[in-house]
Amino acid sequence: MNYTSEIIDLILEALPENLIITDSDGIIQHANDPLLQLFKYKKKELIGQPVEVLIPPKLRENHINLRNKYLEDPVKKRCFGATLPLRAIAKDGEELMVDIMLCPAKKSGAVIVIVSVKNVRREFVNMQKIKSALDELEKMTYKLINHH
Repeated sequence: MNYTSEIIDLILEALPENLIITDSDGIIQHANDPLLQLFKYKKKELIGQPVEVLIPPKLRENHINLRNKYLEDPVKKRCFGATLPLRAIAKDGEELMVDIMLCPAKKSGAVIVIVSVKNVRREFVNMQKIKSALDELEKMTYKLINHH
C-alpha cells in the first residue's frame, strides 16, 4: 500500500508524542501539533527552519557539528538526554528540558530523521527533590548514629 503524504500527516497529527521530521540538512519538514504547542510555534513559522531554532543560541553551533557527525553514519535509533536532560528553547525564549529520540529513515535515497521530543522538566524536578530528600535523610541518619 502506498501512503500519501496527506495520510502520513494525519497519522503524525493523531499521535500524542511531540514529533518533527527533518531532512539531512536539519531543515524541519514536518512538526505535529503537540510539538508546536510545546514550543509555542505555528506550523508555518517552523516548517522550513533549521532544527537549531529549537536549541538555545549558545548551543546551536555545537549542535550543527553533532548533527552532521550523526548523519555521516546514522544508527537505527538513538536516544539523547536519558541521564541528563537536554536543553531546548521555545519561541518565547522559555528553556525546556527534553529527552529526544532520533530515528533515521531513507526517503527517495535521502536520509530523513524522525525526532521524538519529550518534555522532562517535571520528571527532572521530581528527581532533584528525591535526591535532596535522600541527602537530608542521609545527614539525619549520620547524626543519629554518631550521637548515640
